Amino acid sequence: MSSRLSVSSAQERDVEVAFAQVLQAEQAARAAVDDARAQAARIAESCRAEARARAERTRARIATVRAAFEATLQSELRRLSDEAETLSGVTPLVTADHERVERAVHQLAARLTGGEP
Repeated sequence: MSSRLSVSSAQERDVEVAFAQVLQAEQAARAAVDDARAQAARIAESCRAEARARAERTRARIATVRAAFEATLQSELRRLSDEAETLSGVTPLVTADHERVERAVHQLAARLTGGEP
């Protein structure tokens, strides 16, 4: 019976050693999972920060393009307004101008019809 007890005691030690190894492996696995979760959280936050930075740069670029477009538009509108003002400022023909145009028309008509200029 004593051999049975010693075998039993040796088996118990083997079981306890195996059990301790399983517990150590479980603990190591949990630590690895926790580390992986923490790393995934850091990566996710880094990606979110990068996305926010890109979005901000994009907003700034769009604002710059809009401002340049607005400045060009305002400049072109001022140019067109100035041109319209210039064109509206043309003075109408005065009587002397009418007489000169009439003489030039008569001279041209005379040349075209063979008459005296």
